[in-house]
Amino acid sequence: MSIPVNFETEKIASLNPRSGEAIGEFIPTETAELPEILRKARTAFDDWSSFSLKTRIELFKKAYREFYANKDSIARLISQETGKPLGEAYSSEILPVLDCFKYYLANIKKFLATQDITPFNPLFKLRRGYVRYEPIGVVAVISPWNYPFLLAMQHIIPAMLVGNVVIHKPSEYTTLTGLKIREIFDRAYLPKSVLSVVTGFAEVGRALVESDLDKIFFTGSTSVGQKIYESAARNLTPVNMELGGNDAMIVLPDADLERATSAAVWGAFNNCGQACVSVERLYVHESIMDVFVRRLVEKAGRITFANESCEGEVACPVNEMQFKKIKLLVEEAVENGAVVRLGGRPASEAGKLYFEPTVLTNVHSSMHVFKQEIFGPVVLVMPFLTDDEAVFMANDSQFGLSASVWTRNLRKGRALAERIEAGAVLINDLESHVVQFEAPYTGYKKSGLGVSHGPWGIAELVRTKYVNMDRPLLGGLLSLVSRNLATKKVWWFRYSEKHASDFVAFADFLHADSIWKRVAASLRALRALFRSDYL
Repeated sequence: MSIPVNFETEKIASLNPRSGEAIGEFIPTETAELPEILRKARTAFDDWSSFSLKTRIELFKKAYREFYANKDSIARLISQETGKPLGEAYSSEILPVLDCFKYYLANIKKFLATQDITPFNPLFKLRRGYVRYEPIGVVAVISPWNYPFLLAMQHIIPAMLVGNVVIHKPSEYTTLTGLKIREIFDRAYLPKSVLSVVTGFAEVGRALVESDLDKIFFTGSTSVGQKIYESAARNLTPVNMELGGNDAMIVLPDADLERATSAAVWGAFNNCGQACVSVERLYVHESIMDVFVRRLVEKAGRITFANESCEGEVACPVNEMQFKKIKLLVEEAVENGAVVRLGGRPASEAGKLYFEPTVLTNVHSSMHVFKQEIFGPVVLVMPFLTDDEAVFMANDSQFGLSASVWTRNLRKGRALAERIEAGAVLINDLESHVVQFEAPYTGYKKSGLGVSHGPWGIAELVRTKYVNMDRPLLGGLLSLVSRNLATKKVWWFRYSEKHASDFVAFADFLHADSIWKRVAASLRALRALFRSDYL
């Protein structure tokens, strides 16, 4: 299903993937408009960054209440643009974004507080320093269609709260949600151009990335992320990226099978499998493989479709391109020996783009369905014999976003978790870390660059500045003994034959293993401090 463009009005329609019907229209941004948008953003940054943190917090409290008041209309719009069930729009997007507001409003003062730095080396004790955090400037947030509200706002909220301005490029498939974000911030009286939204297809995103930005936050596929990284490098623009995933779920023989199978069904099929942290590779101990698969298939077989006539659990992929990719991956796997235990076909009776929840076994690592991010309602189930084999297979991927281990033995679970190459490993749970803003969200390997959430995420949104100065009282006291000692540095010009031996004395005084050598060196070091032959 391609996005229709009205060439007479220059408007683009946003479609409901369940029905193919237009929800609304928007006018795409012309690439020629971007320099002016960027100029206005820089002007806005000068004012916005000069506001006190207290002022920004008060404004964001109003925004928080506005987003809460409009939660129902936002949820309906998310459901319409993505096709996901309304309940998922609330649970996976609305509630987490409200949590995001509340978390940063409660913690931002602490995260941005000035930090005193105590000199470690005695030679620097006459001075004191502190670290302050300053906003970066103009930040681009390029967000995807699978979670158009959450994955935009998780960056927009902290970025603007610390004093940056944001240019947001939503996916062309979920642009109305992006425009809704700006509309609600406008209702909270956010100053003009502190948040700008640019719309359109890939050429608009490409032109934005090539602009003179101070940071880029991108969430999307690894292939697009690599292109953005290459383009941003030309301007030395730093990037933060949350990219693809191919998450592994390891089920040990002592796992609670009722709990683990319910989790696997939800983890594989929520949002129609269109989540970077979806369970795609399920590794089950050989001793429980048969019973596990039976229970998994039985539970997945009770899933109902969410379409225009039923608000079930699983809707359709967001567009025809995704639908065709899923269909091709499954067909190729079956041709190469994979066994379909459930599904495996389009569900045309539910709608044009629907695909049955699919469980595949007898899968091997040479299949594309194993190596690629499926991003659809498909899960692969494979047996293992030993813990080492399970860890090896979980790590046998170019991705490393998250994983899970299922066992009643938490000590063993922790030991395995610490060997898995992923940004997060959950024991007896999955995916919930994505909406825990107090926890770091990051990826290994080709799953991302940088960290989001918590103080780690704030560090990605600020410049760290160190300020160092005299200690006037201590300096004044020392000047009574020696003005040179109080005002000059022993390593300053003029150099002499004795200069190197003075620093050998300092090294011996500070670092020698022998206490007697350190005592002897202290006298030489003290004499060096009272040198008088400065330029």
